[in-house]
Amino acid sequence: MRFYTTVGTPLDQFHGADAIMELNQEGKEPVRIRLGATTVNNAVKSERQSKPADLEIEERWLNLEDGLNKQKIPELARQIVSQFEEKMATKER
Repeated sequence: MRFYTTVGTPLDQFHGADAIMELNQEGKEPVRIRLGATTVNNAVKSERQSKPADLEIEERWLNLEDGLNKQKIPELARQIVSQFEEKMATKER
């Protein structure tokens, strides 16, 4: 598993991806998901993004003073795993 931050890069500015998680599988292509974190509304997001992130970390997940809302971490982890499972199933077809 690799994690790349893309904050401030064109990938962030034009595609809304703040990070990429990459799962390497032996003998297969890596599986990647794009994570976005934002406090802007959907109208603004759709204007500036040609392709939205695979998983959007919404304002409700964030405590702007302390970072990630710690009670939401298990739910976020489940959603990340779900995204990887979905992409892996799609690649196997």
